[in-house]
Amino acid sequence: QEATDTGLEGTFVEVSGEVTDFAQDIGGAANIRLDDGSGECLIRVWNSTGVNLAGVTVGEQLTVRGPLDIYQGNTQLLLAYQEDLSKPGDGVEGDGSGFAVTEPDSVEIGASGLSVNVTLWSTQEDTLRTVHILMPVGWGWTALAEDVVLAGSGLASARQQVVSDFGEYRIELTDCFITGSDTGLVTITGLTSPLESVISYFWIKTAVQGGSPAFIDTSPVIMVGDNPMLQIRDVQVNSAQFTSPVTIRGLVTVGAGILRTDRTSAYIQDESEYGINISQFGPPDQRFQRGFYVEVTGTVSEYRETTQMTPSGVSIIDSSAQLPAAIAVSTGDANHPRWDGTYIRVPRNVGEEHAVVIDKYTTSTQPPFDYNIVVNDGSGALTLRVWGTTGINLDSVLVNEAVIASGVGSVFLIDNEPSYQILPAYQSDIIPDEGYEPSLQGVDLDIPPYPFVPDRGEKILIRYNAGAVNNQVTVRIFDLGGRMITTLVDKPAELIVETIEWDGRDKLLDFVPVGTYICHLEVMEFVSGKKETRMAPIVIGTILK
Repeated sequence: QEATDTGLEGTFVEVSGEVTDFAQDIGGAANIRLDDGSGECLIRVWNSTGVNLAGVTVGEQLTVRGPLDIYQGNTQLLLAYQEDLSKPGDGVEGDGSGFAVTEPDSVEIGASGLSVNVTLWSTQEDTLRTVHILMPVGWGWTALAEDVVLAGSGLASARQQVVSDFGEYRIELTDCFITGSDTGLVTITGLTSPLESVISYFWIKTAVQGGSPAFIDTSPVIMVGDNPMLQIRDVQVNSAQFTSPVTIRGLVTVGAGILRTDRTSAYIQDESEYGINISQFGPPDQRFQRGFYVEVTGTVSEYRETTQMTPSGVSIIDSSAQLPAAIAVSTGDANHPRWDGTYIRVPRNVGEEHAVVIDKYTTSTQPPFDYNIVVNDGSGALTLRVWGTTGINLDSVLVNEAVIASGVGSVFLIDNEPSYQILPAYQSDIIPDEGYEPSLQGVDLDIPPYPFVPDRGEKILIRYNAGAVNNQVTVRIFDLGGRMITTLVDKPAELIVETIEWDGRDKLLDFVPVGTYICHLEVMEFVSGKKETRMAPIVIGTILK
């Protein structure tokens, strides 16, 4: 009932209740009515938001957030983002519960042969079955299983493994039974502390039976050295932990006034090899210039899955610092939230791998023109988003040529799902890859040399090598009389090596008769028009009765 108060116009509110009515395509939007017993509230969801309402049904409970609007004298709550729509009970209650402490709580810089004890316990209401310990960056560690020792009744039957993502480690514990009385002790040995004075977070995630690991309210820290600084990596890993203003230091990789001219939008990066966006309304703050080493105090927030920091204080420590080397990654690996705000480069191995331009198009109708350049080194496609404000000349960037591209990683949403891109900011961030030549070398076709039986639901794996990204690939199946049975692939190569399946059906989706068939691979290189072909037999069998 309170959500019908017109005095709350423009206020961001949250309501929960039962769906009493649900109507779609009403003037380009959907209307949902909720009632928690105090009266109905209207939820207006414009089709342009892309919010998926497929799971909404009359009679179920929903929680919705958004600003209150007034239409014809009545209030309506405007639902704009998928994350603002949820069902009470989504997830598992108890995930992210529990407590942890580390011992010691402080160490010297560069100390070797260290052991860290992580003590875990929970409440009597929540039994923790899964625990993840994210190891801090900057620490030396062997990452061997024997350097993780479990003790305590809560971990008596637990299993462990060490997992690596982009060179960072986490310890995963499953089959735990941690309660208020059944505690767990994880001893991590063979550690060397960082070479600089930093605050090192041992981030802890927990889950109960059937749940998914979530961060506990307060993860433990170890202070390294006498004047430790917060690392950008920890702000990026769990920004929700930092509700009060924080202070970080970093080198400006993208200066203010480059990507945006109507506000401050800059990027800084520190020794943790993580970066963050500095965002603030008003004219671009010229204290953020590429190559400046700065200390920034401000508040941390998330905007559409991008971690941002709004500065309240800025100090320039060095105005001629050396730019960090861009972290080299593949185009496939660049599609990951790890790189949000971090200065990276594709391809990973220049000279051995090539980021081929497979598409280039503008998204603007008038200058300065913004461009999307899609590149692929054979591991997956990646978008380079080149804002017109950067002034980067793209005349030499051509489809079927290759580039060496650098920029900060960025997150953007498509239909409320995160996608990833690189933001080049300077002319030197996109240079031609002079070592690239389109090639048909390596074209190959590999099919297992045994019959398969489609009648039993079997499929045969067909593995091919396209030679290079963007070569046109066609895979067809023929019978021994030369008649075409079906086409399995007809597209430019997105991966150099790819595996597909054939289920034994023709182009009409009928099973073909028992016998021998020919798989025919044709690969054409677009620039020269040259082709390579490969053929291999496939034998289809049946069940003898």
